[in-house]
Amino acid sequence: EFFLLHKLEVRIGEQRNQTLEIMGFDSSRNKFTMQHYDNKGGSGFMTATENDGSWTYTGETLRFSGRFGEDDTFSGTWQQFSNGKWMDFIHIKLRKYT
Repeated sequence: EFFLLHKLEVRIGEQRNQTLEIMGFDSSRNKFTMQHYDNKGGSGFMTATENDGSWTYTGETLRFSGRFGEDDTFSGTWQQFSNGKWMDFIHIKLRKYT
């Protein structure tokens, strides 16, 4: 058993969001769990699974689908549930630098 504390800061235009996320693994469900809290008073819970290199994160109003690339990147799309349907929210591409 393990957990990981993930601290992030995201800027989109003039908006700044700071988030703390605690990630773990639930072996009984074979899923990663993620509880997050942000600087605007928001919080939430998500689960994540990996299947053939594709990662899926699922929450009540947010979800993500992405994968690691051979060029040390992780990319995918976040979607937000609004007005009864899922809509693309943001596309990301993260690169590992060493």
